[in-house]
Amino acid sequence: MYYKISRLLLTPTSGKPSTTADIFIANPQIDQEAILGKLFLLSEIESTKPAALKLLNWFISALPAHYYQNEKITLRDRMGTIKVSEIFEAALGKINGELENFIKKERLKIEPKAINIVAGVIYKNDLIFTSAGKIKILLIYPEIAKESESLPDSGKKIYKISVIGGQEAGEKKPHLNKIFSNLTEGRIPDEGYVVLSNEILPEYVNNRHLTKIITTLPPVSAIEHLKSQLHKINSYVTFLALIIKSSATPAIKRSLPQMQINITANDSLERMNETENTTEKYLSPIGIIHANRLAAWGRNILAAIGGNREQKLATIIRDRVFLVKKHRLNWLTRFNYHLKNFLAYALNIAVFLLKLLAHPQELIKQTGRAARRSSAAVKFSLAAAARWFFNLSTASKTLLVTFLLCCLLFTASIYQLTKNKNEQTSQQTYQELIQSLTQKQNQTEASLLYRNEDKAQELISETNVLIGRMREFKNVDQRLIDKFMDINASQIATISHVVAIAEPAELINLKQLNAGAEPAKMVAVKERLIIADSRNKSLYQFNLTDQTVNLLKSGLNNIGWGTVGQADQPLFVAAGGGIIIDDKNNITDINNFAALNEITEAASYNSRLYLLSAPQNNIWRYSRDFSARDPWIKENLDINNAVSFDIDGYIYVLKNNGEVIRLLSGYVNEFKLAAVNPPLANPQKIRLAGASEQGQIYVLEPAQTRLVVFDKGGKFLLQYKIPRLTSLRDFAVREQEQKILLLNDASVYEIKMEEIK
Repeated sequence: MYYKISRLLLTPTSGKPSTTADIFIANPQIDQEAILGKLFLLSEIESTKPAALKLLNWFISALPAHYYQNEKITLRDRMGTIKVSEIFEAALGKINGELENFIKKERLKIEPKAINIVAGVIYKNDLIFTSAGKIKILLIYPEIAKESESLPDSGKKIYKISVIGGQEAGEKKPHLNKIFSNLTEGRIPDEGYVVLSNEILPEYVNNRHLTKIITTLPPVSAIEHLKSQLHKINSYVTFLALIIKSSATPAIKRSLPQMQINITANDSLERMNETENTTEKYLSPIGIIHANRLAAWGRNILAAIGGNREQKLATIIRDRVFLVKKHRLNWLTRFNYHLKNFLAYALNIAVFLLKLLAHPQELIKQTGRAARRSSAAVKFSLAAAARWFFNLSTASKTLLVTFLLCCLLFTASIYQLTKNKNEQTSQQTYQELIQSLTQKQNQTEASLLYRNEDKAQELISETNVLIGRMREFKNVDQRLIDKFMDINASQIATISHVVAIAEPAELINLKQLNAGAEPAKMVAVKERLIIADSRNKSLYQFNLTDQTVNLLKSGLNNIGWGTVGQADQPLFVAAGGGIIIDDKNNITDINNFAALNEITEAASYNSRLYLLSAPQNNIWRYSRDFSARDPWIKENLDINNAVSFDIDGYIYVLKNNGEVIRLLSGYVNEFKLAAVNPPLANPQKIRLAGASEQGQIYVLEPAQTRLVVFDKGGKFLLQYKIPRLTSLRDFAVREQEQKILLLNDASVYEIKMEEIK
């Protein structure tokens, strides 16, 4: 691997982003990467409209297609005469030619100066890129410090940073017919880095600090370090960065280090003794008897017989210090000791009880004797107390009786005082609760008057808690509690915005065509309503103009989930494939469908099919010919309990606990639904209507027989309550006709939309 690449994409955590940004790094096959390298794109469009997201997605899909599927690849693979830069330049030419046509076709209103983009290829250590707008491109490369040249052991490097890519070209105003007008190529120095970022990042992280982070840490760790620092500094802007590290290292001259011997005082003395013995041996006369040799022989013989004393001492010390045996079974010994004592006591008690049970007469006798002894002891104590009292003098008796009466009166007075105090405190608390309830209900009325429903909901919850505390009092006034409950119910009905639909209009009943009909999905397109019955493998069509219904086709397998596909044509899919229905009701099978098991819901946007798979914890986006699919969510997100989703530029995912997650470009976008009364407990469907920023969100909850409506900011608007429809399965919103279609059991009902104030 010649390089390592890592990206930073940090969206605001406080408030909405002011730009639409994304970073794309291609993941080609191994043989493609060996020939063409890896393609990357970093883009930031100064707009948050869906048009900006649509343009960004077009860049991400079009650039890899024109580069990795270029016709010049065959010449490079076979002959090697075509350079990577030439293939990349040819792909940019096609992008320049198609961009303006795409913008006109999709009617996108984006100023060219709002587009900041850089696209490039990293091939081995060669970097080829082109940029437009305010993208910053920095090169960080090492230089060996001069001081270290004289120090062979010093490897300290000094890194320098410089701007590459040509600022003049970057500042030149881009045009939609030629967005990529320059091309830069070169080799990344050994152990060098290239940093590409948006304009805002260098304003928060200076070059020196950035160089230190990138050259000290690996690219992935450097990105995480920058994320943690930028979160602390600012949470209102978007930060983009791409770090490319050259993994090549310069040739290093190595030399064998000299062996160093540590000489201690003992070694010096031993060498001195050896030198002394050798000198004495050469200088001594022939035939002389050496006393030292005789002493050494004696010491060796004694050591052989009894062992060396110093060696024994060292062995003893070593055994005591390093080879001490630890008593690892002390806890087991203690446990056995306590267990034995417990069993001994238990056994003695059991033996005693068994003896008593074996001789019931003896047991009765012992029990009787114990009772008589206890009775006699009590009688003796009472008699002794009576004798002591009667032996007292008259004055002592009078004083004792007076003392006992005073103690009795004192105890009774303390009891009565405590009782009165508790009753007084309870009554005071009761009156305070009544005042607090009255005050909070008045505050609720004021909040409703000024349309502050969130505050009113909070106050109603508090009054419910206070009413529950009132019920705990004794002798409570039930009529007063009923009065508070009636006021609460009236206020709850006001903030609930319930639109009661007693008799919805029934349009069709499919059981008139098929007694066993069990439709589950429906798709409304123009004046047609296509209803799918996957259990019976049948499709029905209902004409909303002339109110006629007919069986479209039977024996269909792939009709599990439905949506509106390309050219406003109904599209139905299942795990094994799908079908498309044109305006003339011709049904066409989808060939080469990229199969997906465990489908939860289907939706479409920008003529692309999206499938939600809660078990796989992701959303899959399909190509326009349905032959390939890619995971759309780009972060670790838990949607295992998701039940439905819909798209309008943002993707709204509904969970079975009532929570809704909003996503943009594969990342979570800050969003939360307002509280509704009663709370959403088991919703099943979500649908979007109106403009991306100003429309409505519809949530169907069959268990409560209601359809709850929010605006795109999450504010609660109203809820349709339809008690008659107890088997709701699907619904469709016809915004222009101001009607809502509901699939209940095998029938389709229609209700009118209320005017939203």
